[in-house]
Amino acid sequence: MYNHTFYKDLFEKEGQRTESVLSSINLQVGLITVIAASAFVLLEKAIERDDWFWLLLGAIPMSISLLYAVYSVFRIFVPYKGAYLPEVDKIDEYWGLLLEYNEGNQQSAESDFEEYLFQLYKNGTKINSANNIKRLKYRVKANVAIFISIFSLIVVAAIFAGVSIKNPKNDDSIKVELGRQGDTQCRMMVGLSHQKQKVPLSKIQTISAQPKNQKAQVCE
Repeated sequence: MYNHTFYKDLFEKEGQRTESVLSSINLQVGLITVIAASAFVLLEKAIERDDWFWLLLGAIPMSISLLYAVYSVFRIFVPYKGAYLPEVDKIDEYWGLLLEYNEGNQQSAESDFEEYLFQLYKNGTKINSANNIKRLKYRVKANVAIFISIFSLIVVAAIFAGVSIKNPKNDDSIKVELGRQGDTQCRMMVGLSHQKQKVPLSKIQTISAQPKNQKAQVCE
């Protein structure tokens, strides 16, 4: 005699576990977003300082692990071929076929229907359980990849911060522009530029008193 109650309970528990796993991925998605945003900020700072060595040092392991974390999260959400109960109309139709097959014998039809439900819940539980095991494995892989990404980001950010403090960028470099003063060709040097020009002090005629907009006129 088949009894589907046991597998029915397991089937429902697997459904609840599926919902639990999917809802728990919000944390991983949030961490991936924060890591990507932090990496973008670090990229901007590296471009400003032209320090590509430290950027590449951390970008390689961080990028690989972050991409793998995204892939793992995606694999958790990818629709699996799960097992679901048939629609009520289909079940009623099958029950009618069983009655017809058993020539109206209610007891024989119920016995066959019980076997049908037993196999339905049993097979569904196996399929959904296997899917949940795969989801959990990918969640673990995502967590490991996110941990590596965070560790790489922290290490590179710490090194980059140390280098920035030790060797601050000189923002008072001078840009040279060509201008004219009467018949003399002059070079106007404007401060706060990223282009560095070395000019002998003996050639400097005038320097403005504004520290944030330094100008020096050098005539040849």
